[in-house]
Amino acid sequence: VVPGWIAAQPGLDLSVAMEVPELGIDLRVPPEINRRTVQRGASESALILTPAHDGWSIRIAEVAFDDRRPTPVDLLDLFVGREIAAARVLDPNTNEPVGSGAVIDRRLDRLRIGERNAARAYVSKPVEAGGTTTIRAHIGITVVEAGPNRFVAARVDTRGDRAAEHIRLYEAIMASMRFRDGEHAATQRGIAVRAADRFVQLLSEDDFNAVLSEEPRFYRLYEPGPTTEGDIEVGYQRVTIRRGQLGEVDRSIERDDWNTEQRQFGYFVELRARLFVPFRVDTGAFFFLSRNRDFEVGRVETAVTNGTGEPLRVSEDIIRREGRLTVKTINPGQPASFYESNTPDRGYLSRAELYMLPLLVARVAGDDGAAAFDFGFYHYDSSQSAMVFRTDSFERLGGGTGWAHRSVRFPGASETVASLDAEGELIRRELDAGRVMEPVDPEELRRLYALKNIE
Repeated sequence: VVPGWIAAQPGLDLSVAMEVPELGIDLRVPPEINRRTVQRGASESALILTPAHDGWSIRIAEVAFDDRRPTPVDLLDLFVGREIAAARVLDPNTNEPVGSGAVIDRRLDRLRIGERNAARAYVSKPVEAGGTTTIRAHIGITVVEAGPNRFVAARVDTRGDRAAEHIRLYEAIMASMRFRDGEHAATQRGIAVRAADRFVQLLSEDDFNAVLSEEPRFYRLYEPGPTTEGDIEVGYQRVTIRRGQLGEVDRSIERDDWNTEQRQFGYFVELRARLFVPFRVDTGAFFFLSRNRDFEVGRVETAVTNGTGEPLRVSEDIIRREGRLTVKTINPGQPASFYESNTPDRGYLSRAELYMLPLLVARVAGDDGAAAFDFGFYHYDSSQSAMVFRTDSFERLGGGTGWAHRSVRFPGASETVASLDAEGELIRRELDAGRVMEPVDPEELRRLYALKNIE
């Protein structure tokens, strides 16, 4: 049911209820809104809203403090000051600041949103619109006090002739904000992260070595039909979790040309995958993790073939060193893009460890260990192009015959449910759209593909 005050505003369609548990809030938003949640470090997550066919965006972030008690007005001063400083004008002779191209258009220091104290300001500044033409870009910033030392900050960016319309929509979305028990949500996430950190600290080099194997694991992805022959084949994966060297990540460098660093040994995961639906997608991924877990390098290469033309190729290079993660992505016909983030001190999971996690849980638990684990990890997710928060729950089945594994890759994603054997090996994973992933003998996979004329 759409609240009456929303329905009464002509021209606004906020008919979609959006739950945002990672921020402890609920919103009303327009239909066909694009939603993305990202995690930056251990203390800030952000929801990014963009429309399907329009020129505005809203970023809603959680901001927390441990050592002081600011007010919404204090934070608004900080955020507005950054915008003014970023648009400062320099004297061409002295290179000293003489003013700013940004101006404060409107400011409200005493607002109430969701029965919480809030403050809001609007700033505009000139931006290039092609050639020598400039237009005014409009930025709206709202800060809401969510709890002691916790805030939700929402920013809208818009420009052009429809800026006033976009700002009106932004204010309506902000007015619809309702808070959940934010302290409880933050506490639960903290408990999950601490559990993940304790688990990782338990792992020894012997544990990692125990789950390594030169033998690849093959998995079949399909949509179940009335019979195996009637299944719709979606794709396959070949995964090898083994001991390897850093130089293996970059296949363009010959082994004889490796430097000393590239010759170091560590934990290595190699993925080869192909999807057939709705078109062919080939992926090769290579992830290296140092034995002390402080250093990781990865490369993901994807080729998308639609029809008879040349495949579109995308590459992603990942490096984490001294607590800093950098990802370089190259898309067809575009300059390289970069993502950088500090990695959290606790609860971070590398890409290589993500593939090892079920095996490590089963090993650490042992025959008489814990019956259940609930973990919260931070990791880089390629589909979100950002550091995100994921949850993984493992529950031992009766008699120690196996495990039930439930995971959510990032806030707002669908839950994935998997059945594992007693050693943590996959038996069956339920995917989106009714699809299934199961281990398969490669010869059986070849037989099925030959029967269905799949290359």
